[in-house]
Amino acid sequence: MENISLVSDIDGYDENEDSAVLMTIHSAKGLEFPIVFLSGLEEGLFPGMRSMESDDDIEEERRLCYVAITRAKEQLYITKTISRTIHGKTMPTTASRFFKEIPVEYLEDKTTLQPKVAKVMQDLGVRNAAAPKKEVYMTKGFGSSVKSSGSTDYSKFKAGDTVEHRTFGRGEILKATPCGNDCILEIQFESIGFKRLMAAFAKVKKIN
Repeated sequence: MENISLVSDIDGYDENEDSAVLMTIHSAKGLEFPIVFLSGLEEGLFPGMRSMESDDDIEEERRLCYVAITRAKEQLYITKTISRTIHGKTMPTTASRFFKEIPVEYLEDKTTLQPKVAKVMQDLGVRNAAAPKKEVYMTKGFGSSVKSSGSTDYSKFKAGDTVEHRTFGRGEILKATPCGNDCILEIQFESIGFKRLMAAFAKVKKIN
């Protein structure tokens, strides 16, 4: 275990060896590979939840994503999960804003959903799991994108609004930060105090 904690795959990497190498994006700087798998491109993961609080942090994450993408010489596979279980609660995930900033002419959708997986997702309460809706994005280039399919407008939330959560009850929004197709809400609830929630996942309702 001591050796494992001090040695990573990159330490023993030989570019002439036919093998898979697992590494962080930081350790991959300066290297190139014929095929690269970039996993976990989801809002809250990459970019991370903490980085969403600052434009500078988001920009740094964007540069890091660019580093990861440009490690691939021939093929790049980008993946995300359909859902994640965090603290015992399974929730659907949202594709990273960085993925959506890649021009569509460079993308080929390889998404498949096997019947058994669809059944599991339906049992977990994920809507439209059997026939997931394909989202189409119109992009002008890396760094700008406009979603063409309709979705709930979470820009309606703003600081000072009174909202209600089915579990936490009533509260006041202290800050609302756009996050891809969603919005990060910082709410002071009357019953339990401060919480930071994703509007879509938390299903927060605005009280008129």
